[in-house]
Amino acid sequence: MAKKYKLVQVTIEMLGMFDAWIERRAFEAVDRSRNISDKFYHESLDSVIRLIASGQLSFGSPVCVDAARSREGIKYCLLLQLKAGNPGDHEIDEKFVSYTRPMILSHFFA
Repeated sequence: MAKKYKLVQVTIEMLGMFDAWIERRAFEAVDRSRNISDKFYHESLDSVIRLIASGQLSFGSPVCVDAARSREGIKYCLLLQLKAGNPGDHEIDEKFVSYTRPMILSHFFA
């Protein structure tokens, strides 16, 4: 018999975690540009800081909506929902979500 997992609704805490995820991804992208040039790196870093400070990466913003609709965004949201619904289940990680995402989505959007 297949194991069942609880998928909970998105909470305020998850929205905050999603915001932090987007910000972290933006900083990671900037960090990858370090080897291009110091000027480009500092301009990119300044740009990300301004986006965060102005709320343009916050939940509900066009950037956030696009991120939430992306493959990686959907996987991260599912990870948050599954972890919250199944506390202590160490099987639930990014690899697990990558594998189960198509099955979960087909169940809800069939």
